[in-house]
Amino acid sequence: MPWFQTPAISGYWGYHWTENRFNPDIIVDPETGRRQIASHFYPTIGPYDSADPAVIRYHLGLMEYAGISGLIIDWYGFRDINDYGQIHRSVELLISILESEFPSLEFAIMYESRTIQSLIDLGIIAPNEAVQEAQSVMLRLEREWFGSNNYAKLNGEPLLMTFGDPPEVFQPSEWPLIFSVLNVHPAFFTQNRRNAQANARGGYGWVYPTLDIANSEEIVRNTLELFYGEWNPQPDALTIGPAFPGFFDIYETSYGFVDSQWADGPTFQQTLQMALANSTAGIVQLVTWNDFEEGTVIEPTLEFGYGYLDMVKAFVESQKPKKP
Repeated sequence: MPWFQTPAISGYWGYHWTENRFNPDIIVDPETGRRQIASHFYPTIGPYDSADPAVIRYHLGLMEYAGISGLIIDWYGFRDINDYGQIHRSVELLISILESEFPSLEFAIMYESRTIQSLIDLGIIAPNEAVQEAQSVMLRLEREWFGSNNYAKLNGEPLLMTFGDPPEVFQPSEWPLIFSVLNVHPAFFTQNRRNAQANARGGYGWVYPTLDIANSEEIVRNTLELFYGEWNPQPDALTIGPAFPGFFDIYETSYGFVDSQWADGPTFQQTLQMALANSTAGIVQLVTWNDFEEGTVIEPTLEFGYGYLDMVKAFVESQKPKKP
């Protein structure tokens, strides 16, 4: 999530540290210097700015250390509305540093297509211009990033994901038209339920919070089994499995909860194992690097230290062929 801002870099505390009701200028623990932020968890380096080159290098270095192959970048398009323009500029800087200094890492785009609805709501485009707007986004993605040596490919096709179950802004049948302007069709993945009408190669899973906290482990396990099984009616649709450390959001109205510890051990470790066993696309998605508001954080925090990265590192090492 490249959506954080601080006064030192951007001149202000961004929404994702404040949610308009937290004040990071308030020190809640003078001994540690901990600030009031919109999260139950606290980054080891403190609240940071996604446009800070030092932070970017720190994050990418940690990913290399843990054996992570690359980044799926949450991205809101090129338009300079809301905070989308700031996010885009942070993404440009992130990709530039990755390409020049971390050549072993790949990146792919998670496109928040619902941002087109924001353009409609603001009167910037008309509803009947939504497909044309999405086509222009795809063309620019192809021109600027799809051809990068670091862009993640699946069978030679650039990996592209969209957040949310179709349809949100677009009907599934509109996605083929959106992609029709491209020279190379992307390896397109939608959330949860795969849909052939959307020209999707398959689907990716997510964290599945529940308000039934007492039975959260059973409910989440059952939901993952549905994702890996019954939600995929197409035998040739590929699956990207999610591995997540839990879910503990800070929203005024919570989406629910997933405990970080299940009966047989850490939730993250167990969902990693499930994803490895069921990810037919050959990709395991770590959910997430740094969504502090939802508490799905694997980057180092005061609460968990480097624990989650060490789990990833051990997991990656365990999959390497044994030397004779």
